[in-house]
Amino acid sequence: MNYLLLDVGSTFVKYMIYNGRDEIVSSSFPFPKPYLDNGVKYEVYRSDIIKTLSSVFEEALKYNCKKAFICVQMHGYLIKRKDGTMTEYVSWRDKRGNIDDERISGVDFSKNGTSLKRNLPAVSLCSFNEDFFGAEFFTLGSYISYYFAGVNITHKTDACASGFFDADGCGGAIHMTEEKVGANAGRPIFPILQINPN
Repeated sequence: MNYLLLDVGSTFVKYMIYNGRDEIVSSSFPFPKPYLDNGVKYEVYRSDIIKTLSSVFEEALKYNCKKAFICVQMHGYLIKRKDGTMTEYVSWRDKRGNIDDERISGVDFSKNGTSLKRNLPAVSLCSFNEDFFGAEFFTLGSYISYYFAGVNITHKTDACASGFFDADGCGGAIHMTEEKVGANAGRPIFPILQINPN
C-alpha cells in the first residue's frame, strides 16, 4: 500500500510517496507567498495554497495512495462564515491579536495545550470585530482535509494549537463557546470540528 506523507511548512512544502518500506518519489517547493504582510497582518490566499498542493495530491492519485499523513504549521486558521464566505489563510506569522483583550482575560490557555500569544487563533479572532456565531473553524490541516476529502478533521495536536480545544478532552468532538472571543457568552461559536485523537 502506498501513502502520501505531506509536510506543509511555512517556508517549504515537502512530500513523499512511501510504500511502507521505500521512498517512491519525493519533492519540495516553496509555500505560497503572502498577499498581505504589513508587519502585523500576514495572510495567504487559500487558492494559492490549494493550487500549490493540487499537484501533490495528483501525484498521490497517480501512485494509488490509500492514506495521507499531513503535518502543518501551527496557529494558522481560516473561518467559513455562516453565509458561506471564507477568510483567507491567517498565518501563524500574523501578529494582529491583542493579548490584553478583555474577552480572553481569565482564559487558562494551558488547559488548551498552549499559551497566550498574539498569533493564537483564539486571540487573533478578536481583532476581526466580526460576529462569527455559526461559523466553521479550520486549522490549515483541517482545511486541506476539507478541500481534498470533504471533511473538516484534524489531529488533536493541531486543534489544541488554536487555543479553542481542551487538551485533555480531545478524545471526541469538541466545540468552542463564545465566552472566549465574543459577546454571546456560552453559546457555541463554531460547529464541531472532528478531532482524530490518534
